[in-house]
Amino acid sequence: MSYRQELKEYVKEETKQETRKLREMSWSDRFWYIWEYYKWHMLIFAVILMMLSAVATSIYNSTLKTQLYCVIVNNPMTQRENFDFMTQGFADYMQFGEKDRIYVESLMIPTDGSFDDLAMATQGKLSALIAARELDIMICDQVLFERYAEMDGYMDMETFLPPDLLELVRDRLLYAENESGQTVAYGIDVTDNWYLKNLGVVTDPACFAVINSAPHTDNCIALLRLMFQEQQQVQTPEP
Repeated sequence: MSYRQELKEYVKEETKQETRKLREMSWSDRFWYIWEYYKWHMLIFAVILMMLSAVATSIYNSTLKTQLYCVIVNNPMTQRENFDFMTQGFADYMQFGEKDRIYVESLMIPTDGSFDDLAMATQGKLSALIAARELDIMICDQVLFERYAEMDGYMDMETFLPPDLLELVRDRLLYAENESGQTVAYGIDVTDNWYLKNLGVVTDPACFAVINSAPHTDNCIALLRLMFQEQQQVQTPEP
């Protein structure tokens, strides 16, 4: 008999013996026996499963494509937010595919000078998104808008927007001083905009700005067209 056949017979006989032992035990004894003699096998198996799951998740995530990343900062916490209106509605409007992703987050950052650990962590996250060139749009209050304007953090709307869209929002342009003291149209007043209402954003005033390192500028413009130019053609369900 070959070694392979001997091994097969040995495994078969061991399996029979183990099955026979378990049949003669109570359920509590079976649990104790399996755990005592096979716990390391189960732990190793669980670790392997977790590693395979992490690899599979990483591979799947690498196939996803971010199309727009928006943060809404300092929206009153009492307001019920409905970000599905953007993540799903804008995706449908743009006819994105299943693996295209739109991200919308709500953050709270104090503008009165008081910072706790949570606020510092939130500020750090926002800075990291900008530094990693992931963030496209910020919708925030006046104080935060001016703070980032001073650091030249936004696109100049007068040079960024297409001429037809610029004329449409010209009376809503928000000007702020940059690092050099120049006054630049860094934002758009979207207070009471129909789209913001459906998102559940009630910040007053609400300042819309495009980050100067935004990776998805075409989609930023498309969103502004939806907000201002095509609102009559888009159904606006109650949030």
